[in-house]
Amino acid sequence: MGENTAFKPEWLSPPGDTITDLAKQRGVKLSVLKETFDYYHVDVNNLINGRERITKEIASELSKILGASEKFWIKRDLQYITDLERLYSSLDTELIDNWLKELPVRDMIAYGWLPEVNSHKDQILSCLAFFGISSTAQWKNIYFSVFSKTSFRTSPSYQSTCGAISAWLRKGELASIKQDIREWNPQQFQESLQEIKALTREKNPESFVPKLQDMCAKCGVSVVVVRAPKDCKASGAARRLKNGTRQIMLSFRFLSDDHFWFTFP
Repeated sequence: MGENTAFKPEWLSPPGDTITDLAKQRGVKLSVLKETFDYYHVDVNNLINGRERITKEIASELSKILGASEKFWIKRDLQYITDLERLYSSLDTELIDNWLKELPVRDMIAYGWLPEVNSHKDQILSCLAFFGISSTAQWKNIYFSVFSKTSFRTSPSYQSTCGAISAWLRKGELASIKQDIREWNPQQFQESLQEIKALTREKNPESFVPKLQDMCAKCGVSVVVVRAPKDCKASGAARRLKNGTRQIMLSFRFLSDDHFWFTFP
């Protein structure tokens, strides 16, 4: 990718979108990026989500691994910041404040999904950036559609809010970015179920969850465990992500291995 490459960003398209696209095109595993940036004490997930600014050092490493120039990566980052500022100036304050009230912001900050910020403006921008949206209308269009296409495992005795469920599902989508998932292979997945069942004999999640994730990733299935925030009563969910990846989300809501396996589809 040369110096004169025209870059036309979409609203709230963080540099991570370009990073993941180029990594996929060039066959670079995200684990390679993680190893590289651990040296610089940079969290790849924050970098992909737009929460980490692209410095000259980071731009240099991205250029070496993914191509494009250092100048391109610096410009990509600056464009994202400019887009955020322009977006904020166009927001309907009343609508956005009502939307914030629907979200489990306190839990999202406590769980590290959102950064701690000092101003209302930064809180709004961090929430919009988390969802990768430019308006509350876009959020509704995306997540009401997602809800209808997702199979949830939850008790009818408990009610969840749209804001809490959408935050949980979005975190699951972001978590899958860090995984190396192969193309969907339903036959291989079916054949692997017997091997997966053997994991039920293991009682320690720190032992069996990584094994489960690896087995499923080889079949084209992303398995993520994401703690559910307040007002999200789902124990699990199965869906197809927008990039085509099949995903199984688990919340470990009742913190027991038997409930975990009962929830696993």
